[in-house]
Amino acid sequence: MNLFEGTLKNGNESKGFPSFLICEIFKLGYHGLVVTPVDQNVTEILIDVLESDANSSEIIERLRRVSERYDEFVATDVLLTGQILKKVSDSEDIDLESLVQIVSNLHQIERDYLMESQMKDRATDTILYYVDAIVSRHKYQSQVFFASDNFMLLIYDLKETNFSGVVVFTSNDTLEVEILTDDSGIDDLLKHDNLDSALLLSSELKQQLHEGGKIAVTLFHSDVLFNDKSPTPKVVGRIFGVILPHLKQYTGPVSIFHNITAQNNLDECSHWYYDEPSSVAGSWRSDSQGENISSLILCQFWHTTHFGLLLLDGDKYDDQLNILEWITTINCAMSLFGLCGIFFTAILFKKWRTNEGNQILLHFSSSIVLQIAAFYASNTINQHSRLCIIMGATLHYSMLSQFCWMLVVSSLQFIRFVVVLGGTPNHALLKACLFAWGLPLLPVMSVLISDDNSYASGKVGLCYPSGYGLYLGVWLPVSLIVCVNLVVFVCIMQNVIQKKVESCGGDNDTVYHWRIALLLFFMLGLTWVFGFLSEFDFGMVFVYLFCSTATLQGFVMFLFFIVFNANTRCLYSRAINRCFHNKYL
Repeated sequence: MNLFEGTLKNGNESKGFPSFLICEIFKLGYHGLVVTPVDQNVTEILIDVLESDANSSEIIERLRRVSERYDEFVATDVLLTGQILKKVSDSEDIDLESLVQIVSNLHQIERDYLMESQMKDRATDTILYYVDAIVSRHKYQSQVFFASDNFMLLIYDLKETNFSGVVVFTSNDTLEVEILTDDSGIDDLLKHDNLDSALLLSSELKQQLHEGGKIAVTLFHSDVLFNDKSPTPKVVGRIFGVILPHLKQYTGPVSIFHNITAQNNLDECSHWYYDEPSSVAGSWRSDSQGENISSLILCQFWHTTHFGLLLLDGDKYDDQLNILEWITTINCAMSLFGLCGIFFTAILFKKWRTNEGNQILLHFSSSIVLQIAAFYASNTINQHSRLCIIMGATLHYSMLSQFCWMLVVSSLQFIRFVVVLGGTPNHALLKACLFAWGLPLLPVMSVLISDDNSYASGKVGLCYPSGYGLYLGVWLPVSLIVCVNLVVFVCIMQNVIQKKVESCGGDNDTVYHWRIALLLFFMLGLTWVFGFLSEFDFGMVFVYLFCSTATLQGFVMFLFFIVFNANTRCLYSRAINRCFHNKYL
């Protein structure tokens, strides 16, 4: 008969012998040997535990034992684990040491199964949520400290101890923890050899929390339970979780220090945002840029959740960011100036604004103004507010509307230069408005309904779609429109060069060809080809080309339709002449 070790309570030591099992007991109470049938798989055991009528302590102990078979776990088992934790989350006397061991064992499950369970059922978010809930509700003593291979939990009473933070450092290839007291600072951290990471409470926050009771700190050694649907971010360093009394406003930050040696990366301080497990999948959200202090990177947070340091595609931009921001700002200002010139012309000349082609130009210009305004407004809004979702949706809508107007211009130019015969369709303006202002509502509403928090998960502080909202709601329609417009551009230029369309205004053929090509290149949004090439790592030159050209669209339109247009110049010339004529009569 094969016997397997099993104890009801921690602290019991078992020794095996060939034909029997001896358990040495060091605690009073009722004792027995729990035997798990070898043919019962993990899923069956977890279902039994979930459906069990046992008390919370027994359930969590059974879960601890089965979690030791982590190599047999699949995605369904991760979901069941979260449901079991939810079942016992209201209990106030769960063995926290067993809970720590469970979370540590879950780190050993194959990452693909953890990711699959999160994508299907948000199971890892459920685990994180109810681990925090159990710790928050537990009636623990003034001090608690449990550490395992992959997870650590410590609890301190701020009324009874002068807790300031925790330092994690490596020693003989293992992680060791030291509790900081008094008002420790960066100088105290730098004294530690082999510093890995640290958490510090500011003196202002400690003073505010002095009457608030206990603080709980969790430390995850890796990000295996933080499964973001976006493939871009990569978490480096340890992940701290902080549970503090609920305060409306903090007077000081929680400071996280990371000892990161990776170079050429954009270090972004982020937190793991997730709501009730059934409502929205968790994701990493930007808080601020990491600050380099000596050999450490400092992240300061004014809220409590799980904190991590994201490693984004910094090698693409790195030190170029400031230059690109200046180029974008200057060119957007030039575009706004040009667009104001177009609107001023429409206000000044009734004949000009009643022309159907110019009315389409005004609508197109309005979409560009809306997009620029939404971009800069989105960049200044707190990502943790509901306003960020509203502004992100506005930016999404304005961008898609702008591309729809590009497609409208593309179709009209195709009729003009390629079809030639037949003229402009009836009610062209009405149809264009319904298409360009109405169609973008579909992808925007789809993202809002399916995952509105996608707008608050954008990179580097921008309220903008992320994850599938970015790929399906932005990249897909934009890439399709750019491809269509590229084909139209080639067809038009082929007709123009082959002299199927005659030049006008006295220009020679070469100048006329270049003017048509330049205008269409900007009007049809072909500058975004540079953006796609830069996204696929074809070189930094395409990043600069994209930022330098895509943001100049409004200014180029002003030059061609106002400054270089003979009819518009004639309107201004007549207006100026009338003005001088009336003045001197």
